[in-house]
Amino acid sequence: MKQIKLLIKVFFNIFLITGFVACNINEEGFEDSKLNSFLEGDDELILAISKSKSKHSINIDQLPLSAKSTIDTDYSFMSSENSYEAPKLGYEVNMRGVLPTNLGEKEDVFFAKNGRELISKKSFKDYDKSGKEAYEGEKKGKRPHPFRFVYPVSFTMPDGISVTVNNKEDIKSSLKSWYDANPDSKEKPELVFPVDVIIKSKDGEEILTISSKEEMQELRKKFERKKSKPFELVFPISFNMPDGTVISGEDHKEIKGLMKDWYDANPDSKEKPELVFPVDVIIKSKDGEETLTISSKEEMHELRKKYKRPKPFELVFPISFTMPDGTIISGEDHKEIKGLIKDWYDANPDSKEKPELVFPVDVIIKSKDGEETLTISSKEEMQELRKKFKTEKPKNRGPRKPKRPRTKD
Repeated sequence: MKQIKLLIKVFFNIFLITGFVACNINEEGFEDSKLNSFLEGDDELILAISKSKSKHSINIDQLPLSAKSTIDTDYSFMSSENSYEAPKLGYEVNMRGVLPTNLGEKEDVFFAKNGRELISKKSFKDYDKSGKEAYEGEKKGKRPHPFRFVYPVSFTMPDGISVTVNNKEDIKSSLKSWYDANPDSKEKPELVFPVDVIIKSKDGEEILTISSKEEMQELRKKFERKKSKPFELVFPISFNMPDGTVISGEDHKEIKGLMKDWYDANPDSKEKPELVFPVDVIIKSKDGEETLTISSKEEMHELRKKYKRPKPFELVFPISFTMPDGTIISGEDHKEIKGLIKDWYDANPDSKEKPELVFPVDVIIKSKDGEETLTISSKEEMQELRKKFKTEKPKNRGPRKPKRPRTKD
């Protein structure tokens, strides 16, 4: 398993440099497929952790340091409720929102055994990103939260108890204490109105009184960051489930509910549903909307590929790596490099060191004006280049917790 974890770290760094991310393993069968799933995200591993029969409760302090750091920084707007370890797989942490925009909402965060946060790249939720966008930016420090409470505020817990808090930390501790004592509760606390909130803008701050849940929802809706999608499915749509049954729905919510029911009734299934073709999609552009019929999985892949954001730069092959024992491996493409690195670690299972990219390397920079080839002479220059494009381009990481596997299409 140490070898597997090291391989994951190795390939993660290699493909982060070249524009790819993520890895994918599971408890038994997952290990054999790890090298074929680098472009697939972590959905299968997330699902394996969430469904693991050997998963057991742990104290949050037992998480790897990097996982605890991620929770403290990227999830400062949430309170951790429960933590679990799935041996040979990773960790699951149940979180609950404590901000005005996500109060009481639950989110499950997953980590690999080495503490790396697992990211869903192709969750079914890609079809339906909801009100989380209102606070998604704060997770990664992309923008300040648009408004905050004027304390003290009070909450009515699901059992009717009233809790008054004086700051965000009080909300975290109070919610955690209550849900620790009531682990089976799935209800959210209710904010006691009226409350005052501080609205931030370029002109300064303004205090606004919110008198009801409806007014709070309107305020949250106002500050939601709308994310345009190049195309969307026309409902109703249908899916073939792994046992051959077909489910159909008139909207995202109905489809998600039916899928959840199916997987609740089939907890051991690891297969994915398949979208039934043909389907119609609405293509959005500056000139308006156009309805297009997609007749197959291949056509859907082509459509997604067409609208996929290109990588800002890519390595020029061949490239070489210095392995931990000093040997040099070289490859003409990603596939060859992956195979050579796998062979080396298969022959050196006890090695814990990572390979080093051999500099200089050439990279192709893509822009609206065309392509430019740039020579990168050191690890530091590569880090600067990655940092440049990371700050210039907002990172869409997608939803963090798939409760069901994504469709194959």
